[in-house]
Amino acid sequence: MRALLLAIVLLTACSPQAAPGGLAAGENVQDLAPADPRASAILSALNRVVAEDLGQDVLLKTEVLRVGGGYAYFVGEPRTMIDQPIDFTTTRYKAEMDEGLFDGARLSAYLREEKDGWKVLAFAQGPTDLPDVGWPDEYGGPFALLGLPPIPEGP
Repeated sequence: MRALLLAIVLLTACSPQAAPGGLAAGENVQDLAPADPRASAILSALNRVVAEDLGQDVLLKTEVLRVGGGYAYFVGEPRTMIDQPIDFTTTRYKAEMDEGLFDGARLSAYLREEKDGWKVLAFAQGPTDLPDVGWPDEYGGPFALLGLPPIPEGP
């Protein structure tokens, strides 16, 4: 009986169960280069949302584009169509800038792949904190996208 119990415990511990953070054991996240064909759909979906938010067409300068478990995480910077820095004083972020609540051009975004393409779940332009840290917990998906270990579940 002890041997059977030990075998069950070992099989359970070694099986690819869904781990907190949305990835089954053994699944990986992957960094994509902006030129990767898979990146095009992700960046296109994000570009539409950011352009609307800023009230102008933009290019997205990519620092991080990571996918896994049907989710994507982006870190980068929106730029003008001639690859110049955005003048955020001409955007809806002017008031936050004036109050010291805007911390530059850093843009982070969290997306999910759906039947009809990629959907932007959340994005943060110029945050003074790190809102992205909570996105996998709030929207699902792997914490590994953000380079973080899963948050342990409570007792």
